[in-house]
Amino acid sequence: MQNQQLIDHLFRHQYGKMVSILIRIFGLKHIELIEDALQDTFAKATVQWRKKVPDNAEAWFTTAAKNRVIDLLRKLDADKSRIEKLNYSASAIAFNNLFEKEEIQDSELRMIFTACHPKLDPKDQIAFALKTIGGFSSSEIATALLLKPETVKKD
Repeated sequence: MQNQQLIDHLFRHQYGKMVSILIRIFGLKHIELIEDALQDTFAKATVQWRKKVPDNAEAWFTTAAKNRVIDLLRKLDADKSRIEKLNYSASAIAFNNLFEKEEIQDSELRMIFTACHPKLDPKDQIAFALKTIGGFSSSEIATALLLKPETVKKD
């Protein structure tokens, strides 16, 4: 059997079996990803098998498809993480846009306004301002506010 005929045969006769195996491993919720991985694997075989067909073609497909699913899942996790970071950065930018550069150009003055934001608890405002703007240590802030150093470190 020629290489392309073997790939076509495996696709027709083994595709369902491979989908079933991969769903058992990765779960039904990833069926679209599994199907994409199998398509990629068959395309990869078309190129790689021009030189040499593996001894156990079915095992090669299953292993290669499984590895492809793992790669795609890792990519999805990485993309999700990047999107979360991007969303966090976007909120930080929106928060910073509350203070127009033309209005407040001094960095320390901007930090004071940030420390005094009404969404922060008054004790947290003071501790934050003393630490970031004043450069006080946690123990110095605790002494000044008559608090335990552990309490200041938690905030």
